[in-house]
Amino acid sequence: MAVVTAPILLKNPPDLMRKLLFLLLISASSFLFAQETEEEIYLHAEQMPVFPSCAIDSFSVAEQKKCSDAQLMQFIYQNIQYPFQAREEGIEGTVVVSFVINKEGSVEDATVVKDIGGGCGEEVLRIINGMNEINLKWKAAFHEGKTVAVKQTLPVKFKLEQPKDYQIVGADTIYLFNLSSNPQFKGGSEAFLQFFEEKHTPLKTDSCYIGHFDVELYVNKEGLIYINSITDYCNLGFDHQFELIKTINATNGMWEAALYEDNKVTAPFTQEVILYSSEEKCSTMRENYYRAIELSKEASVLYEDETQHETAFAKMDEAIGLSPNNAELYFTRGIMRINQNEIEGACTDAQKAKELLGSASTSMDQVFSIICSGF
Repeated sequence: MAVVTAPILLKNPPDLMRKLLFLLLISASSFLFAQETEEEIYLHAEQMPVFPSCAIDSFSVAEQKKCSDAQLMQFIYQNIQYPFQAREEGIEGTVVVSFVINKEGSVEDATVVKDIGGGCGEEVLRIINGMNEINLKWKAAFHEGKTVAVKQTLPVKFKLEQPKDYQIVGADTIYLFNLSSNPQFKGGSEAFLQFFEEKHTPLKTDSCYIGHFDVELYVNKEGLIYINSITDYCNLGFDHQFELIKTINATNGMWEAALYEDNKVTAPFTQEVILYSSEEKCSTMRENYYRAIELSKEASVLYEDETQHETAFAKMDEAIGLSPNNAELYFTRGIMRINQNEIEGACTDAQKAKELLGSASTSMDQVFSIICSGF
């Protein structure tokens, strides 16, 4: 069967004063000695540090400097990742960092001079310090006949790109935003449900099963479809997916195309389908599944109230106890745990969800992959 559905002045005796004066003189001498032996850091040198790939003998000093500036920025932007928090909060702007290229060509003392928040400063420091991790050695600066350490300042711009209303997938233009109407099955969801129940052939099995799938379709201008992806949240397996695909494909030509500026266009549509055993012996499994879904919805609403967090987590725990093979429930509890800064627990939930999903990917993957990279 199937269902659609963040200053003290001290007075000291003369002898004590003499001892203190002696100690101060020693300290001052030590300080001066340290100052004399500390490496001098220049802000400018006759020949500035050179990025490894730009240390070409035939290049002039000016050409090596120009090449180094360009290669450094390329290195930054090829490796940088827009921090998740900054994306979520719409943070844009310029981070300024300073760092020293020492006499050995390594990076030292990387510091954020100007930050814009959202993890952007930390991300730039990660990339700058990362040069040492991969043993990327600069050609050290040269001044008055000797190699010297030079301090450099670097601005890095963070800019969120405005998404286009469409994307190109293969030979197709898929419209995603600002549609005047979305694609839909002719007659609506009820008509789809009726068609699916009539055409779908449940698997003959002695085992009870229940689970839901998200089927992402592309519906083209003529109402024809092709399946882009199938997410099996409850790990029902390939055989169920195969029968599901056959039934979905049978709806070809029975869809209304999306409209964009009054023109029919190709657009995505996600159809949820629940498959289950209709036998009487499987009634408890079905009841547990639907109760788990209800508890998850209740928990999501309760979590919006800070005074109800404990109750919300209790409901999610109960839901997962009733339906332990539902990846979506683990993702839901994982997001709640992230908001509570319980990162280890959130990553454990994400790992369990991925085990159930197998090779399938979801919109939650990027969120958890960034947050759980250190676990």
